[in-house]
Amino acid sequence: LQLGDTKQAAELSEQFLTKFKDSSLTPDVRYIIAESQLMGGDYAAASTSYGELLKDPATAKNMQRPLWVLRAGMATFSAGKNDEAI
Repeated sequence: LQLGDTKQAAELSEQFLTKFKDSSLTPDVRYIIAESQLMGGDYAAASTSYGELLKDPATAKNMQRPLWVLRAGMATFSAGKNDEAI
């Protein structure tokens, strides 16, 4: 993701989730997927991915959660769902 290849970042993250379903890194990898979608301009998919990430009980106390909430709002707003973004 840091190299700017959002498509490859999402693909590798999906592969990771398939191989390591119960990893403690799952929330972070799901964040990479959502962020890849957001940076790649697929705002609707990013909004959905962030929503799923935030619904996961395992992320409730993650210190990155405030960032994820902000990015979810940005994705939702960018997808044209202004009422849902607030």
